Amino acid sequence: MKSKDLSLGFLFDFYGELLSEQRKNVFDLYYNEDLSLAEVAEQIGITRQGVRDIVKKSEKQLLDFESKLGLASRFIEISENCESIAERLSKIKGSAQNESEFDDIIKDVKRLSQI
Repeated sequence: MKSKDLSLGFLFDFYGELLSEQRKNVFDLYYNEDLSLAEVAEQIGITRQGVRDIVKKSEKQLLDFESKLGLASRFIEISENCESIAERLSKIKGSAQNESEFDDIIKDVKRLSQI
């Protein structure tokens, strides 16, 4: 049995609203609720193969959105850069004249990394 690619759940967070209602519902049940293909099929009233087809098409569509828009990869890059900046600021904070200003900058950067 093939394991689920959890990075697709991350892409679903970014692009899920762009999927049709049926694809969104099936994908959510399969990935986020961790139901099997058979369980999803039983819940929504279609065949297991029908669920598999919807899941595969949804996966392809999410990957296509990311390929064209790149929002998820940019989000990761920005988050990593913000964390790096916060770490570097923390290291030089002790030598600063105005430590409270550095504290404010560090808080701002950490807040940015959580957006």
